[in-house]
This record gives sequence, structure tokens and C-alpha cells, in this order.
Amino acid sequence: MKSEHQPPHETVDTLRKRISRLEQETRNYAGLKDDLIRAEQKYETLVQTIPDIVYVIDKDGYFTFLNSAIRRIGFEPDSLLGRHFSSLLHPNDADLVSRSAVLPKFKGKITGEDKAPKLFDERRTGERRTKNLEVRVLTNNIQGLETDELVVCSLVSSSGYYATGNDGGKKEFMGTIGSLRDISHRKRTERALKESERRFRETADLLPTVICEFDLGRKLTYVNKLGFELMGYTEEDFQRGITLYDVIHSEDHGRAENYFNRVINGKSFEAAEYRVLNKEGSELTMLINSSPMKRRNRVIGIRIGAINVTDKKEMEKELQKAQILESLGILAGGIGHDFNNILTGIYGNVQLAQKKLAKGDNIEGFLESIEKATDRAVSLSKQLLTFSKGGEPIKKVTPITDLLKETAEFGLHGSNVGCEFQIADDLWSCNIDTSQVGQVLNNLVINAGQAMPEGGTIVIGAANIHIGADSRLPLQEGPYVKIWVQDHGIGIRKENIGKIFDPYFTTKQKGSGLGLAVSYSVISKHGGLITAESSLGSGTTFYTYIPAVHETEKSPDRTEEARVEGKGNVLLMDDDEIVKIVGKEILTDIGYAVTTAENGEEAVQLYRNAMDSGAPFDIVILDLTIPGGMGGQETIKKLHSIDPDVTAIVSSGYSDDPVMAHPQEYGFKGVVSKPYNIDDLTSIMNRLMKSKRAS
Repeated sequence: MKSEHQPPHETVDTLRKRISRLEQETRNYAGLKDDLIRAEQKYETLVQTIPDIVYVIDKDGYFTFLNSAIRRIGFEPDSLLGRHFSSLLHPNDADLVSRSAVLPKFKGKITGEDKAPKLFDERRTGERRTKNLEVRVLTNNIQGLETDELVVCSLVSSSGYYATGNDGGKKEFMGTIGSLRDISHRKRTERALKESERRFRETADLLPTVICEFDLGRKLTYVNKLGFELMGYTEEDFQRGITLYDVIHSEDHGRAENYFNRVINGKSFEAAEYRVLNKEGSELTMLINSSPMKRRNRVIGIRIGAINVTDKKEMEKELQKAQILESLGILAGGIGHDFNNILTGIYGNVQLAQKKLAKGDNIEGFLESIEKATDRAVSLSKQLLTFSKGGEPIKKVTPITDLLKETAEFGLHGSNVGCEFQIADDLWSCNIDTSQVGQVLNNLVINAGQAMPEGGTIVIGAANIHIGADSRLPLQEGPYVKIWVQDHGIGIRKENIGKIFDPYFTTKQKGSGLGLAVSYSVISKHGGLITAESSLGSGTTFYTYIPAVHETEKSPDRTEEARVEGKGNVLLMDDDEIVKIVGKEILTDIGYAVTTAENGEEAVQLYRNAMDSGAPFDIVILDLTIPGGMGGQETIKKLHSIDPDVTAIVSSGYSDDPVMAHPQEYGFKGVVSKPYNIDDLTSIMNRLMKSKRAS
């Protein structure tokens, strides 16, 4: 029989289950407690070992926790507990973290205690989380620092923390958690860097050199005081932006860009001269040195030091003028001496021929001597014209190899000096005046032979080269043929090497001393360069650079034309009576009917009359210069208006006019130089008459 106080069977099971659940929950709670303890230990270890100062303050701004990093500024953590956060700050920095300084950024106005210095009050509303706010913190007499010395720190992070009410309602503001990082070293470094920059700028402003910097975009990022003054730019111009190409002369842009690239690539830092323009457009000459600017081993631009050498260049020009005047004095004396010798030969032979002729004797020998003396006068005249501002080359594309070999053979003929050629097989042609360049090569070969009186071998070489923007040679970029003539003779003294291209300077017993001066002038007029290297007792090498053409264009074959009888009507215009007489006699002798004119006006009238009569002139020879009258250039324009097919030759005793170098551009079909050479005149007349018959 069951007792009425015995619990039902289901009730006992329920209690057992409840007890089992309680035991499991107890075990779970113990595990959670252990996890919590371990987490707190990790948190404690983390907070105490990080280098930043970690702090907790209550809602009124009083410290409730500080980690051990506070010892870095001389405080024990416990010594600050209960102290207000503001007691750690410099008084002047307290407002940086007050609500009066911060709240307006969020609300646009301040409510409540407008001027209250209470710190972090705005965090009660959860409206602000401070990051990277720099404040000054007071130290506590740590070693190496005096009491209350300021340490600059950064308020790395600061935010409020809250507690939720028991009813799960509105969160209650409990205080602030934050961290401080000592950036004193960084600030001292920044101050040192600023001080270094200040010293650099002050020093740069004292220098008599323009100091400037450009970034990789070629924009000017810094310029010292002298740069502003010299270039005429203002700070406003600088702020708007000035580039490398605003200050470099447009013709130097290519060189400047190439130079910039070489510098940033670390290839070359040598000084170079550039034409620079100031704000008003005036041109200055600057000697520029550059080096790359680097940050963390990365090039960020270039720094330039520029010296104004404009005045120096002007002084050099004045000095050159003085040297030229001195050279001209020497030149005039040499010319007078040479021409007196030539005239003595001509005049003496003329007198002797007259006497012999009166006696009926043969005067052929005297005439030959007169012709030789005249040839010397013509040669000297050509050299002087070439050396002068005139002597413009009459160019045509010419293979250099043949010219070199022919010149060497002619110059060394009959001497005890041999020749070794080192000429490239694919040597480019050059657009040259064959006669002038041949004269240069002849001078160099003869000089080399004379430098070896005991005999020997000279070396003549030629190669194709390309002159780039980085070349140190004063030449334009492009293809060139480089020619060298090397002897193994006595050499040139060091003190004389700079004078060898001066007119009438010579150390030889024979010769006028004009050869190298003329050579220098010829090559310069061809856009090239001639230089020399020598060592006393070891020989001399001359290097000649002539602009080349890549095309395989060949010059016309040089064929000798026989003196064949001509046939046709020729109009010869010249103001000199002797030239008219000689020219008419030569042309008549080779078969032409010749009419002469004094000036352009007369020539135009004669040409018009001949056309009207039905017997026009086949060829017209026009003197380029008629003092006080119409010269050849004006006359050919008039003739073209009368007859577009007029065939005309321009003639002159000197070639200081581009018409002689480029006759076709001015309406002429050919050119003949004075004094007239019968073979040359015959050749050009026959060529033009043949062309007229073919058309």
C-alpha cells in the first residue's frame, strides 16, 4: 500500500533531471569563468606591454586606470588614479579637447555651458571619437628631462564607453577609454628638418648661383632668391606653375629634355650651357650643373645649379673681336706680301715679253710664266674669299671615298711619303662644294707629308658616325662622315696647337700659313668641324666632321668635255670693260655670236629687241653685282617676265651671295666664276645648248 506522502515517480525523475542540469550549468559556468580569467589575463598582458599609454577615465574626467607605459613620462600608474585628466595636459592645450572647441564642428553652435572647460563632455552624447589629436603632456622629472618638461604626444584614440540599464533601456555614459603615443622624437625630427630646410634656403639665397628644383613633370618646385631676381618671376608666377620649357629657349628644348632624362637615369651630370629666357623674353646664357633628387632611393626630380655666364660670353666675343683685328693685321700684311710677289712675276714677265716681241723672239715661255703667276693669284684670291664671310659653298652630293683617294694621290705625288687608307666600305656621301673640300683635304695631306721630311706613311681614314644630343662636340645632331689624316712627324708644340687655324700663322719655312685657316672656314661653312691632336715628336692627327646624307645618291660623272665649236647667240652683261672684252673673245673663239651689255637695264632692252626681231638670245650671262646699276639677280626676274624659258648663267668674281651657291633657286641654269676659264666656260655653254636642243 503506497504512503500518501511518497512523491510520485515522475516528480523524482524531474528533480533528478533538474539537478543534472544544474550540475552541467555549474560546470559550464566554471569553464566560462576560466575563459574569462584567461581573457582578462591576455587583455592585461596586452595592455601592459604595448608602448602606447592606455588610460580609462570616468564620466567626470578622472583616471580610473593607466597601464605601465605611463612610466615612460615619469609617473607610476597608481599615482595618477583619481587625478583629473586635465592635470596631465599643458594648460594651453586643454581647450583642444574641450567641448567648447569640438562641439561646434558637429552642431554649429554650443548649448548649455558655453565656456565650460570640462573635458570630453561631448562624449556623453556619443557624438565624437577623437583620433590623432596632438597635445602636450607634462612629464614627471624623468631622467634626462627637467621637471615639467613638455613631451609632445598624439591622442591616438579616445572614445566613450557605456553601460546598459537593468531594464535594458537607454545606455548610460560611464567614461572614456583612450591611448596616448609619444611622438616627441618625431616632432624633434620634424623641427630639425624644418631647421635644416630653413638653413638650406637661407644659404641658397646667399649664393651667387641660381638654385632650383624640378619634379619629374618638369615643373619648377623650388627656386632661390637669385633665381627670382634674375628671371624676373614673382611668387605668384611660381604658385601658378612654371615649367622647364617656360625658361629654356625653344631651340634648346630637345637638348634640355635629353639632358633631363640622362640626369634622372644617373647617366651624366656634366656641366652644359643653355640659352635661358627670363619673364620678359630676354636671352641669358647659363652654365648648368645638375644632379637627381632622391627620396627613399627613388628619383623624384632634379636639382640644378646655374651660373649666369652671359657677361662672360659677351667678354669672350669682345676678346674674339680683338683677336680677329689682330689677325686681320697679320692677314693684310701676308696678303700684301703674296700679291706683291705675284704681281712682280706678272709685271716682270710682261716687260720681258714686250722686249722679246720687239726683237721678234719667241715669248711663249714668258706667257707660260704669266699664266702660272695668274693661277697663283686666282688660288690666293679663292682662299681669301673662302676665308672671308663670303665663299659660300656651291654644293652637290658627292662620294667622299673617291675625293679622298684622288686628293691623297695628287698631294703626295713625287714625295717620299706613302699613304694607308682606312675607309669604311659603306661610307656615306656628303653634300659639299667639291672644290672647297678638296682644297681642305689637299691642305691636310700636304701638311702631313711635310711633317715627315724623312719619309714615312700617313694614315687617311673615314667612317660614318651619328652625333647625338649628348655629344660634347659643337655640332648639330645627325649623320656625319668623320675623316682623319694622321702623320708620324715632328708634331706641334702645346703652346701652338690653339693657333694653327689662325691666318698666316705657320711654323714652316715655306707656305703662306693660310691653308689651315681656309680649311677651318670651309668646314665651318659646310656645317662641320675640324680639330687637331698632337704630341711633340709623335705626330699630329686632324679630324674633320662633315654632315652626311644617308641616301645612296651619287654625284654626276665628272667627264671632261672637248672644246667643240659652239653655235648660237649669247648676251654677256658685265660692267667691267676688260671682263667684257675677254669674255667676248673667248665666246667668239669657241663659235658663239656675242652681244655685250653694261648693266641690267640695257640687257633687258637688248633681250626684248632680240625676241621681237625673231632672233632671240640662246644664252644670257649675267654679272651678279653691278655697282650703281641693276645686277644679275634683279635682271633675271625681269627676263623671266619677258621669257619664262630664258636660259641664264650667273657670273661673279666672288661668292658672298647665296645665288652663287644655289643658282637654280633664283632662276639661273648654271654658274661660272671669274676669272673665266676657257674649259669651264666651254663645258657649261655646251651643256646648256645641248639641253635647249633636246627640249
